[in-house]
Amino acid sequence: MTNAMTAAPARNLLIDTLRAFALIGVYMVHMFEQYEIYWAAPQQNLTHAIFTTFFMGKAFSLLTLCFGLSFFLLMDKADRRGTDFSGRFAWRMAVLALIGVAHSLVYRGDILMVLAPLGLILIPYHRASNRMILGLAAVLLAQPWLLFEIFSAATGAAWANQSPHH
Repeated sequence: MTNAMTAAPARNLLIDTLRAFALIGVYMVHMFEQYEIYWAAPQQNLTHAIFTTFFMGKAFSLLTLCFGLSFFLLMDKADRRGTDFSGRFAWRMAVLALIGVAHSLVYRGDILMVLAPLGLILIPYHRASNRMILGLAAVLLAQPWLLFEIFSAATGAAWANQSPHH
């Protein structure tokens, strides 16, 4: 056996660092929230403004970005080997969902309950062309339902001109 066959594959230090920042950010947000106790009687102060501005949205967005990047890297590596990774990736999403279900018994805001089903939605698109993905993203970012509602409100539809229920 040669040394190249026994050596573990090199990890990407940048991706590992991004994951670490995302996990530390999520941890800091949870500590700030006191695991949802904060929201029983929130206090709007400088600390709240700093955490919501600099950590809350960014930590979860960075974690989601790392999730999607990992999806791409795993699928790309399997494609280069000539194997299909869809089944194994679906299994990973199922395991993540089970971990999320277990965690949601203690904490209602578990992000895995969102990421695992969304990961399953990604599977059919991993072989899609860049044009198709960009076209789909353009349609989704344009928010067709919102455009339809705006058009309906402008033409006088009663359902579209009602005040919001929130």
